[in-house]
Amino acid sequence: MSTINHVHGHEVIALIQTAKPALSRLQLTAAAARRWGTEARYFTCSVQGLTLDELLAFLLSHGKVAEAGGVLVPDMSKVCQH
Repeated sequence: MSTINHVHGHEVIALIQTAKPALSRLQLTAAAARRWGTEARYFTCSVQGLTLDELLAFLLSHGKVAEAGGVLVPDMSKVCQH
């Protein structure tokens, strides 16, 4: 029986922020699968039970992450600090 990991969006943002070189969406998907597993579910301060694609859409729509030149770039000024 496998356990599903529940990962806060802050952890994903930290992964994006610290990646060298910067990650594309596809590379983020692979890195997240390696770190938390393919069945992981993601949550934020306001929503729960997201897939990685849903979390990324949320982060992009709230300006917490942007896509520039094919890679993901966090905007740390828009990330809550708790």
